[in-house]
Amino acid sequence: MLRSVISFACLTVAVVLAPLQAAVAEVNTLRSTSFGDSLTDNEPLYLLFGTDPAIYGADPFEAMFDKAAYADDTLTNYAVVGSTSFDVLSQVRNYAQLRRSGQVAPATLVSLQGGGNDFLDTQNLLAFASAAPGESPAVDRLAHDIEANLLKCLLLLERLDHPQFVLWTIPDVTLTPYVLSFGFTAHQQQNIRAHVAEVNSFIQLLDYAPGIAVMDIAGTLTAVTFAPPIVDGVQLQPTPAFGFPSAIFADPIHPTAVANAILTNDMIYAINEEFDDDIEIYSDTELGNLATITP
Repeated sequence: MLRSVISFACLTVAVVLAPLQAAVAEVNTLRSTSFGDSLTDNEPLYLLFGTDPAIYGADPFEAMFDKAAYADDTLTNYAVVGSTSFDVLSQVRNYAQLRRSGQVAPATLVSLQGGGNDFLDTQNLLAFASAAPGESPAVDRLAHDIEANLLKCLLLLERLDHPQFVLWTIPDVTLTPYVLSFGFTAHQQQNIRAHVAEVNSFIQLLDYAPGIAVMDIAGTLTAVTFAPPIVDGVQLQPTPAFGFPSAIFADPIHPTAVANAILTNDMIYAINEEFDDDIEIYSDTELGNLATITP
């Protein structure tokens, strides 16, 4: 029942956005604003994991902004390390209070990213591993709560600012060194992946609404894990390797600078397609430089 309600809400979003954003000609980075967890707020991660700050690079939204923005454009990041999807909703609600009190100007472009920590929470992770979608109402509710929280964020921001949106799918957490360390069976891993895929199907439905570009971080990280690319002569190293510049993961959970730039390119592709823009992607040479940084 809840799945039907959420699907109907997705259609409602599309109807609401259609007359407002049908004529968009290019992305508007004038006041870019991001909400999310440590995939967006990656600057403090070196303090948590004892890594070198340079190994993370810019998060994908920041890296996209660096490519697309004009001199007077601004980027404001409300993302916080460790945030669940409910915490991201709290970020958006706090932002709404600032907007209503006139303390901040309306956002023109919003990055909305969250849900990964809902899966990485140990109790939730064990629950997702225990049952496939449809087998346990309690476990299904955990996934539906992520969808509901993200949808609430989207609708609130749309009512406030009518911005352009960049939405992120949730990575396949079973590919991270952190989740691999749990020693889940193949069946348990498949259960987790199936729940991630369910939430991502909801997020990807929103790609049909005008003014929303969906960046498929799940698909990209899966692709580079199973077919690691060679960038400017440097072979990238997938899970279980982590902790060095040419690895996919800088620590057991988060992408390296080169992986973030690869994700940025996919974000740029999505933005260019949705908003009929021509932002330049990160070149093979730029990717190679990130893969060979010296911490």
